[in-house]
Amino acid sequence: MIFDFKIGSNSIDSRLFCSFYLLWWITLPIGSELLSFDFGPFVLYPNLFFTLVICFFGIGDVWKWSKLSLIATIFLVLWLIQGSIQLVNLPIKSSLAIFDFRSLIVQLLSAIVLFTSFYKLGREKFIEITVLGVRYFVLILLI
Repeated sequence: MIFDFKIGSNSIDSRLFCSFYLLWWITLPIGSELLSFDFGPFVLYPNLFFTLVICFFGIGDVWKWSKLSLIATIFLVLWLIQGSIQLVNLPIKSSLAIFDFRSLIVQLLSAIVLFTSFYKLGREKFIEITVLGVRYFVLILLI
């Protein structure tokens, strides 16, 4: 069973975190076309919601990450900073440039979700839920 363990002394319930992580995989192929809420320049869609929730609950566990995970995250943060500097310096901000910048943000957040989930759930449970999530992901893409 997926939900038969404890994460430790964390305040978030382990079932809730597992559910959010699995729902993150399930909503990944859906995108912003279904159940999205428009807040001007910002659109909140289901996968982004679960991404933000997992990042919020996992940001305190960054000190548990391996050096390689931290280096990868720092690289993505630096790439995002460089992208924001270039976006600010563009004389004309095209929709493609803004799309690329948003893609960098989502890339960073997705990496944080994966690292957070790995270190919060442990290797075995992470692989178990990830395999299940990828199966749902492929099934949704094929439907």
